[in-house]
Amino acid sequence: MVNTGVSAWRAVDVLAAHDHLIGRFEPDVLSVSLGTNDCLTGEDGLPDFHDAMRRIIAGACRGRVLHTPALVSASGRERRVGW
Repeated sequence: MVNTGVSAWRAVDVLAAHDHLIGRFEPDVLSVSLGTNDCLTGEDGLPDFHDAMRRIIAGACRGRVLHTPALVSASGRERRVGW
């Protein structure tokens, strides 16, 4: 197991450094936990987050584990229901 996580990075940062962080290891399984820092960009940042995540996942190996960031606020719950 190799941990290449970088504190405070967003999905776009990981995508930009994909070859260094992920690609060079050619992992059999990739564990991805992104999104908490991306929340700082608000709803305007959703398209960039969505695109970066899709590209990270598409470029990954067959075995993937995606982690959902912990909910830190109930604010906006009404908009999240049904996602």
